[in-house]
Amino acid sequence: MRKLILSLSIIFINFTYLSSQTVLPNMNLEEWVMFPFSTGYYEEPGGGIWTTANRAVLLNPNVFKITTFKTEDAYEGNYAARIVTDLADLPGPSDILQTGTLATGYFDELALPPSNLKDGIPFYGHPYRFKGYFKYLSVNHDSCDVYSLLYKWNPSKKQRDTIAYAWKTDTVRITEWTQFDIPYHYFSDEEPDTISIIFAPSAAGDLFEGQVGSTLYIDDISLEFESGIEWKLMSEVVSKAYPNPASDRLTIEVSDEIRQGRVVIYSVDGTECTRQGFSGSKTIVDIAGLSPGYYQYQIIDNLTILSGGSFIVADR
Repeated sequence: MRKLILSLSIIFINFTYLSSQTVLPNMNLEEWVMFPFSTGYYEEPGGGIWTTANRAVLLNPNVFKITTFKTEDAYEGNYAARIVTDLADLPGPSDILQTGTLATGYFDELALPPSNLKDGIPFYGHPYRFKGYFKYLSVNHDSCDVYSLLYKWNPSKKQRDTIAYAWKTDTVRITEWTQFDIPYHYFSDEEPDTISIIFAPSAAGDLFEGQVGSTLYIDDISLEFESGIEWKLMSEVVSKAYPNPASDRLTIEVSDEIRQGRVVIYSVDGTECTRQGFSGSKTIVDIAGLSPGYYQYQIIDNLTILSGGSFIVADR
């Protein structure tokens, strides 16, 4: 993917216009990581923001299928995502539809659709267009879903208010890479605190409706901001966290020196669990107080997400 590289002086002094660009980790879907399960591994996009419905395989790999794949059939770069609709092989005469999904957030494989997707990650800003490239091989006029939502937590209602949405659905077979360019429609001028991005080859898959074989390809996702909006570019910082799973302490290393940053750890529902300052290329985080489970981390400098990832806290 083409990279836009600017000096720090340009970023901080002359940042008066933003064209389409990546502001979240791995929106070009070039980074993929292996995830263990009982009989092998599946891959899903890295970067700490993406999740897939592949987690259903953790329940029983003989029943549930892998539905999101890394593919070399990319619009640009080496890889893209291929998301399919399939059938879960349940015991007995009936099978259920299993729709692949690529989303920001976390899948809880123990919950039933649609509540199994805990969508959204922390985010601040007012993008006005949601963009990327896709192909869609619809079966029997099935329809895909390509959408993004911006939320803000409402403490009085104890729920998320929708600040804006960008949505596209299509039933047409699109066999060549095609750009989607969808405007955000705003209900409020409040600052959002969460962004949700979701792709699915069967729009009603969470209701177990769709067509087996429908396939959605996704690559090079971006957010576009209007002139005058201040947003600092994400640097090309690669991070790793180990050991993984971890028990009491987690070491996080980054590819570049961090001067005055911080590392923030979030639970699967987006709740901030802990944060600490981060300078240099390595830091150790005390995670002894975290319950066993799946967590995400982000390395942030001011409002710039430099990098991110995920880790598991093991049973002690």
